[in-house]
Amino acid sequence: IIDSQTPFSEFAPRADVLINPVEVKGGTRIKLLEGLAAGLPVVTYSSSLSGFDRLVPGRDLLVAETPESFAAAVVRLLGDGPLRDKIGAGGGEVAAGYYSWEKSMSVLLQIYQKLLINE
Repeated sequence: IIDSQTPFSEFAPRADVLINPVEVKGGTRIKLLEGLAAGLPVVTYSSSLSGFDRLVPGRDLLVAETPESFAAAVVRLLGDGPLRDKIGAGGGEVAAGYYSWEKSMSVLLQIYQKLLINE
């Protein structure tokens, strides 16, 4: 168990699953993105996925609606190595393909360029 103040780089290499029990739609959700990018299988609530249109529940991460289903998803991943590998790889591919710093900055640069051209 790691608290929210622990740097990601300290716990990611030792983790089997990223547990993201965040039930809010706001914020940057950096830990979620870091976990995906590190290839960790992620369990989160559906409410924290706003804006992550490319992630497919069941392929790229596991998504829960209740505390009970959240706990069940974590236990399922901890007990199933092949599923952990599959979910971790799926999330890692999506993170690299759509949510990396390079991709995000490219999109932001395009927005700035459009704004400058339309002035």
